[in-house]
Order: sequence, then structure tokens, then C-alpha cells
Amino acid sequence: KYISNFMDGMANGPRGAEGAANVGVIVANPKNGEILAMASYPSFDLNNPKDLSAYYTEEEIKEMQDNNTYYDTLNQLWRNFCISDTYEPGSTAKTITIATGLETGKITGNETYQCAGGLQVADHYIRCNVRSGHGTLDVSGALEQSCNVALMEMGEAIGVKTMIKYENIFNLGLKTNIDLAGEARTASLVYNESTMGESELATSSFGQGFNVTMIEMAAAAEVGSLGEPDMESL
Repeated sequence: KYISNFMDGMANGPRGAEGAANVGVIVANPKNGEILAMASYPSFDLNNPKDLSAYYTEEEIKEMQDNNTYYDTLNQLWRNFCISDTYEPGSTAKTITIATGLETGKITGNETYQCAGGLQVADHYIRCNVRSGHGTLDVSGALEQSCNVALMEMGEAIGVKTMIKYENIFNLGLKTNIDLAGEARTASLVYNESTMGESELATSSFGQGFNVTMIEMAAAAEVGSLGEPDMESL
């Protein structure tokens, strides 16, 4: 219901009538990781799973049947975006960077950062989300304003080895083993110590350059609220 309302509100926007290519929603209990609700768009009628009429005309469906792409289209529709597709987590991963810094003592929470709109890292000038800069921010302000520059400086203080260790602790690159079919493996889509250089450390500190599933990020939030998990059980 609410995804449909959201999509209706986006109709005829910058991305056209469709609004968004995919929408996924997970509602979880942060105290124990219990999944309370999960939904995605495009969706289908469980009582009539082969009905494509909501998205395609009769002519388009007939063409799919003729060129043997009908079941490919159905399989794509039946995919659970929340567990089977990956994406760059972006700013949602900033919480992981800050938690890592605080947990390891690499940052104290009392630091201030100067954002002028970007930061030179190795051979790359990496821009902030606000090109004109945020000015002076403390740690909480950096999260509030979603400042890439502050997060990159935190990432530098944390370092590659610690960042990789804690991304693993936060479940990134690991399957959650949720009781649903089709959970994607992302071990090859995240960095390790040999593939994370200076620039990769900087961009990963604000959630770019690696891929995760939505369910991985939900699990990361659980780890953040409960503490370090038993890695053998994962």
C-alpha cells in the first residue's frame, strides 16, 4: 500500500512515469534482528503470479511469449529485491564508519572537521555531497549533514586493516542466512586488505565503491545495537 502511494507520488517525475526502477522496504526489530515486514516493487499477485498485465500490454506479453523472454521477465518480477539484488549503500554506511571509529578509539567523538567541498586523496579529488562545503562540523554534525569529507578523514584515522575488520564484524560481505531463497553472496563485492587502497578507504568510508544487499544493511544495524556477533555462528 505505502510503496504504491510512494510510486504514485513519484509518477511523471524526473525519471518518468515509472518513478523508480526498484523500491525495497525492510522493517526489523533492532533489538534482535527479527524481520517484521518486507516488500519490494515491482510486485506481483501471489494468487496469480504469471499475470504481467499491470506492467505490460497484451501485445508486449505476446511478443515475450513469441521470442521466449516471457519467463525471463517473470523471474525478474519474482526476484526479492531486498535479498537478491545488490547496491552501493551510500550514506547509510556512514553509521558503520563512525561506530567503528568510536568502538576502536580511533576517534573520540570530540573531533572537528573542516569541509571545503572536497578532499584530495592520493591522485583523486573526491567531492563532498555539498560542493560548496559544510564548513566546521563535529562528529554528530558530520552524520547529520552527511559530510563525505569528515567521513573520509575518519576513515583515514581508522585505517584499512581496522576498517576491513569492522566491516566484516558488521556483516558486510557475509550472508545473513535469512530463511528465504535467493540471498545474494557479496563476498566478492566488498573490499579486502589487498584491494582497499587509499582512495578505496576514502570512498568506502561514506558507502561507495562496494555493494551489499538490503538485508545485509539491516543485519549491520542489528550488530550495531547488540554488539559484536559470534563470527563462527555467521
